[in-house]
Amino acid sequence: MLFRAIIVILSVGRKVEVEGSFASLTMIGKTMDRAILALMALMLNALLAGPREWYAALGLTRLSRRPVVLLRDLERRLNREHRRLEVREMRGTVLVIAVMAASIILGGIGEWLFRHRLGFMSLLIVTAALPVRPTWDIVSQLRRALYAGDVHAAKETLEGTPWRHHALLDEYGVARAGIELLAVQFSEKIVAPVFWYLILGLPGLLVSRSVYLLQETLSPPGADGGFGRTAQAVHYVLHYVPARLAALLWLAAAVFLPSVKWRDVARRISGGMTGGSPQALALLAAASVLNVTLGGPSSPYVQRWIGTGTARPGVYDLKRALFVFALLHPLLFVVLGFFL
Repeated sequence: MLFRAIIVILSVGRKVEVEGSFASLTMIGKTMDRAILALMALMLNALLAGPREWYAALGLTRLSRRPVVLLRDLERRLNREHRRLEVREMRGTVLVIAVMAASIILGGIGEWLFRHRLGFMSLLIVTAALPVRPTWDIVSQLRRALYAGDVHAAKETLEGTPWRHHALLDEYGVARAGIELLAVQFSEKIVAPVFWYLILGLPGLLVSRSVYLLQETLSPPGADGGFGRTAQAVHYVLHYVPARLAALLWLAAAVFLPSVKWRDVARRISGGMTGGSPQALALLAAASVLNVTLGGPSSPYVQRWIGTGTARPGVYDLKRALFVFALLHPLLFVVLGFFL
């Protein structure tokens, strides 16, 4: 009897071990598939998601702004100034939970639908969610306008970006805006969605994008922190690791810039790894590598000055920033290659 019990226990243990190994292999297989799909999506977006004029011609520019317009309308309705701070914070929390829940549900439905027959739809969604080419086109157009001496056209290029008051920027402010856009977009719209997609699939991708949108819309610099406090807290948690990965990629890219003192850059970036917001770290990485000063009162990301370089960047600095932005993506491909 005792012998039979031992046999049963061993067989059950073996079954659990086999099932656990199978589950681990399945998880590894999913991660590999997602890494391949993320690589393909990044390349497709870089090659086919432009030029920028196509978006306006096809009406996609207005369509892409609909979520921002909807969130700002909800903010105006829910975030009335006459309400107490606690009430506004509770309403903001409910909105964040609702948007995240909707993202998880939609992503889960997509994962289930695209698992077998509609796999190409998953590739299209991931491609559309990673704005490699649109970010490049905006800053490249901005650089060309500044090179031609047309500051007004450069300001108009920032229409639809987080710079709501772009018309008030001077030439140097526009150049700083272009560099900040490259840094923050790479960290929060490319690295972070890829990171969470590898871990959680489409739900992770959609949650990452929606949380960034919530933080950008509900918690701009200078806000009282009531209505957008939860969005800011969730954004900090979700982007803590991706922001540091992005900063490390900036540091790796600095190796390919002959004029950069790599050790000084490494020391500055490492000093910001432990604290600060993800967006502040993104600006610190870009400012350290490019030897400029970013942020300031006109920035929609961080209102303090970050960096020790020139606060008056020009066309040459934008050109170097675009070069580094292009270089960051092959480095990201190398990172994704470790999952294959």
